[in-house]
Amino acid sequence: NLVMKEGDRTIDEMISSTKKGIYISRLHYVNILNPMSIQLTGMTRNGTFLIEDGKLGRAIKNMRFNTSVVDMLKAVDMISKERQTKEGFIGPTVAPYLRTNNFTFSSKTSF
Repeated sequence: NLVMKEGDRTIDEMISSTKKGIYISRLHYVNILNPMSIQLTGMTRNGTFLIEDGKLGRAIKNMRFNTSVVDMLKAVDMISKERQTKEGFIGPTVAPYLRTNNFTFSSKTSF
């Protein structure tokens, strides 16, 4: 199980204060590439949108990511008050929404 403490921001505040970014609502097919460095790979799924000038924009294609959880968490600058409970590959997760400046995408889908 993974349980993360909530933060002090609303999701709307997190989006409205983002000049340019990507909103990811769901991750899929997440696998561990390197357990020692907690390097993960996976795909976005069913709800990936551009954020432009503080507003959710158009949907974009699903993308593959390869990222270090440690590096991503070091770059978190906002954490939401809201938390969700999801089933995951390591068991249930209770976590807030995170805004990070370090998330590496490697490719996009062709469909």
